[in-house]
Amino acid sequence: MASDDNYINLLIIALTSVIMNSSSNVHCYILTTGFSSENLAKLEKLKKLGNSEFSFEIITIKENDFKEFPKVRKLGLMTNARLKIHRFIPDIDKILYLDCDIVAIADIAECFNHEFANDELFGACMDYVSPQKAERIKVDYHSYFNAGILLMNLKKMREINFSKLCGDCLSDETLTVKNDQDLLNAVTSRANLKWLRLAAHWNVFADVSFRKIKKTKLYHNELYLIKEALQSPKIIHYTGIKPTTYNYRARFKNIFWDYVRKSPIADLSETDKNFKNFILKYFSTPKLQRKFRSLTKRLR
Repeated sequence: MASDDNYINLLIIALTSVIMNSSSNVHCYILTTGFSSENLAKLEKLKKLGNSEFSFEIITIKENDFKEFPKVRKLGLMTNARLKIHRFIPDIDKILYLDCDIVAIADIAECFNHEFANDELFGACMDYVSPQKAERIKVDYHSYFNAGILLMNLKKMREINFSKLCGDCLSDETLTVKNDQDLLNAVTSRANLKWLRLAAHWNVFADVSFRKIKKTKLYHNELYLIKEALQSPKIIHYTGIKPTTYNYRARFKNIFWDYVRKSPIADLSETDKNFKNFILKYFSTPKLQRKFRSLTKRLR
């Protein structure tokens, strides 16, 4: 996982859900630019949760670690920590990377135990929300994966000199690489590398509009699997607005707050609870919310 003080609450809630549903010991590597002593103390309290042993290891990253990736570095160190994770953790051959904005409601060992039988680079779920993401890096829509839940073959990454492949992609002016997910997909596609397709319930987007994605170029079997995953998720991915926000209106809010109450930050409360967001929450549709936010930004 990758986090700093800005995302500590989401990190703690995600780890709480992982620990509470784990049938085996959990060791977590946390890539970070640093945590306050107060937040480190909160992480230590996670060791008291669940029936399995939990431990974590802090790996401090610096801007200089990404000096060969000038374009990507501008997007922030936390966003791109995975690009050299095979170097930061040199003695491990496989890890399961999780974004902080997730809640696991199943034992993640089941996901971790997938084998790279065909020498795949990653294990992931298709990012079905926006075909434009795939188009901008010249990748087939059905082959573009979401990197929020990512089983990573670190051994393979070292063998192919993954960092150099990243640099090669970034030097290609015909590709519009906006984030590390774009880059991971671009490298995989350009180098003709394979990735393992995980079942869709391992990365269920909380804010997905099924009505909207039905209008995309998804195959019928893909739509069926996504609909099935929404009914029985194993990892919920809170992309977009987070459930900590007062006017959050997407799925699985109650599940998120259930884990908040079980966590070391059980006293957490919703943010941005004001009159403007009260109106947005109860008297507008998600579409009107987006337009209203866009308008307020222009008026600032």
